[in-house]
Amino acid sequence: MKKKKNENVKEPDWLDPKNDRKTPYTEKELDMFVDGVIDNMKDVKSINKAIDEEGLLETRRILKQAFREMDPYYNKKDN
Repeated sequence: MKKKKNENVKEPDWLDPKNDRKTPYTEKELDMFVDGVIDNMKDVKSINKAIDEEGLLETRRILKQAFREMDPYYNKKDN
């Protein structure tokens, strides 16, 4: 059975495609993503192993680059 959409309920602005981001992530946003990954994975052996073997700065660089590569607006030719 298909539910009927309530016409009085407004969807949040972030669900509207016209509000989608059209630029690459900023360095500040990438830093926030990396901080979140490291903070949320501090009990995971793989992140601790990467930090131990590569160092925190190199691990952060690798994670930032991974986020860049997932960004559809990242221009790989420029970097």
